[in-house]
Amino acid sequence: MKQLIAAVLLCISSVAAENFTEDFSASDANTRWKASNESLVMKFENGACSITNSDEQYSSFAFHSLSDAPETFTLTAMVMLTGQESQSAGFICCLASSGMATGYYVSIVRNEQISVDKVGSSGTGSTLVSKRSAFITSGANKLQLSKKDSIFNVFCNDHFVATFTDKEFSKGNIALLVSTKTSAVFDDVSITADLFIEGHDPTCFADNFDDGDLLGWDSFGSEGVEVVNADKAMRISTDKDENIYEVVDLPLSTFVLKVRVSHRGGSTINMYGLFICGQSESTIPVTGFAINGARNFAVFNAGQNIQLTPTTKVKGAAYVDGGDTTWYVDTLEVIKREASAEYLFVVNGDTLSRFTGVSFSVTGAGIFCMDSLTVLADDFLVAQGETGECPVRQVLRTMPLSRFNHTGYVTARRFDLLGRGLPLQGRTVTHGISIVRRTAETRVEVFVK
Repeated sequence: MKQLIAAVLLCISSVAAENFTEDFSASDANTRWKASNESLVMKFENGACSITNSDEQYSSFAFHSLSDAPETFTLTAMVMLTGQESQSAGFICCLASSGMATGYYVSIVRNEQISVDKVGSSGTGSTLVSKRSAFITSGANKLQLSKKDSIFNVFCNDHFVATFTDKEFSKGNIALLVSTKTSAVFDDVSITADLFIEGHDPTCFADNFDDGDLLGWDSFGSEGVEVVNADKAMRISTDKDENIYEVVDLPLSTFVLKVRVSHRGGSTINMYGLFICGQSESTIPVTGFAINGARNFAVFNAGQNIQLTPTTKVKGAAYVDGGDTTWYVDTLEVIKREASAEYLFVVNGDTLSRFTGVSFSVTGAGIFCMDSLTVLADDFLVAQGETGECPVRQVLRTMPLSRFNHTGYVTARRFDLLGRGLPLQGRTVTHGISIVRRTAETRVEVFVK
């Protein structure tokens, strides 16, 4: 993404208190915002501001001067990318009143990640944050930056994304930012003075899939696997030679992990169930806690052969009698207690395994499904501690931009502030069921024999 690092800003006067709110409902909203250059087109309608940047080389922005900008604040805006070629949009804070367009550039990139870039007083650009977030929607997103002294916390849809520290700019004006060849809609822009929101990594995640989306879930595995929210459950359908890992990123030590799963079709031999994973520069360490439709279970590490053990405790595939089908649901749990090396695998209330072969720090957990299967998953929970308590993720209800049509986006190269191309952090398939997550060097390998 190229930022406009040498734009000359015009000083404009406006009456702005330390607390600032703009919902674009007033008829004169257009008088309070100034385009950085002629390639930027702003429209104020339906209580929102839509911005299009037609420039193919530089990002642009609509800026607003503040008469009394606070040094401690929380800046909030609803942001929605629109248009087939749109790449990134967000806001700028601590923006200079004139001269260089210095400040902190916070943006949502291709509805996949959050980026924070800085243009320093010398005109040099640098990237402070570049992080994927599973809580970005394909529609409107609540983007927040909270600042106190040199500490900055970034949030998306009320979920903590990242923190960074920087001392160069303490306060300044604000702007709405759009990258090259990008259209976006903005609403409910606000600055709350003297409000600093602490950022903390989550300690639990629960999803009953009642809200129709899969926010909070990331994935790695074969490209093109069908994972949808259907009938208030996560429905996973894999074809031959496909497999998928749906993951929630969460650091875990002592924890409870559980899900209710139902075999709905396909292979009765191939496995599905829960997994935990770690981080690595090469192969992702994974431990699976699995069952199959033929009423077997297994606990295994990635790269190992899976040894299936028959058990009557697993209900498995459906029972068909005279054309009537009875679908079974199995409750799977993985429990790691404090000061214990054992990972208990509990199926329908019975402990089937006490596994001690986990040798990595756990940074994520989720649901996996091997090839040639259709599985329903419901009532997922992962929680640090031994109580297994966690509130179900709340539905995003404050989305004032829903009246605008989102036409999607395309994958495109991302550029830093100096115009240098940066590698994408996408997922690609290498071979067989060796799979890649986030970088071309990271994969997890599982062998079934």
